[in-house]
Amino acid sequence: MKERRIALVCTSLRAGGAERIICRLASHFVKENQASIFTLSSGEAFYDLPDKVQVVKPRMSRRRKSVKRFSALRELRRALQAYSPHALFSFGGLINSAVRLATVGIGAKTYLCNRASPVSNPWRGIAILNRVVYPFADGAIVQTEYARQIMSRTYPFTCFHVIPNPIEIPESVSTIEERERNIAMVGTLGGKKNQEALIRCFAKVPDHHGWKLQVIGDGPDRSRLERLSDELGVSQSVQFLGQRKDVDRLLQKAKIFAFTSLTEGFPNALAEALAAGCACISFDCPTGPSDLIRHGENGILIENGNEVAFRSSLAKLMADENMQRKFSGNARSDIIRFDSESILARFEALC
Repeated sequence: MKERRIALVCTSLRAGGAERIICRLASHFVKENQASIFTLSSGEAFYDLPDKVQVVKPRMSRRRKSVKRFSALRELRRALQAYSPHALFSFGGLINSAVRLATVGIGAKTYLCNRASPVSNPWRGIAILNRVVYPFADGAIVQTEYARQIMSRTYPFTCFHVIPNPIEIPESVSTIEERERNIAMVGTLGGKKNQEALIRCFAKVPDHHGWKLQVIGDGPDRSRLERLSDELGVSQSVQFLGQRKDVDRLLQKAKIFAFTSLTEGFPNALAEALAAGCACISFDCPTGPSDLIRHGENGILIENGNEVAFRSSLAKLMADENMQRKFSGNARSDIIRFDSESILARFEALC
């Protein structure tokens, strides 16, 4: 098969779920094709990439922000014209339409990947632009069937593909008995990730002593969350670990993964916790958790935002090692359907 050139476009390669998937896609594509990542900002990549993957970043000026954005899109067009990709994947509802307009005429199959929850509302101007531009792409990619149903009503002339995130599944993991009494949560500290709810629930569990709540990630709410844990008297038990590259190792040491996010596109952190064999409990937020967790079989789903129910179920899960063992084993069996190679092949088939 003739080698193809594949372009992946995103805002940045900072630490984050979408950025991790982009790096995973590029690492897969470059095995048999050329793959380059084009960013709209000049920051460094947080995740490791093969040497064969080129990262093309714009030259940043001291101009106003609006001028910088236009300049970055103009540079993107020039870079893509020189690269002449066979296929292009743009990641992010806030940039997809601008990227599609900037790449008119370059001759690539173009796919617009929506990563946020379909029930979240983009800025009005962006929403109007998306409705006009999306039908002129070769397709839009969403992560769940529920997202496709919702977005098809808003974008009736767009061709949607449902492709969930690819998950790296470890060949073997620690048993529940070998793990530490850690409860992990992974995500940006801010927005709708809602770590404050988890800290409140953890603090009110009567028998939380001997357990550690590990908050993995960083963001604008970190100081506020640290103050909250101090005010609730659990600062010695809540560990703020910041951005980490060894998340897989931390998940394999934790007995429980607790997820209180209020909105998701597809919760990569939850999926990876299931793959790592954690006993998982999550709010049933739109969208994603119900695609991953079968309530009572491989984890626990709680009505979105119901902290009383979440706290009660978390307490039971912490106290019941048999339940933890059951969820851990079933999670490993179920998550196989999101195996990285099979999901990545579905992206490649679009090229």
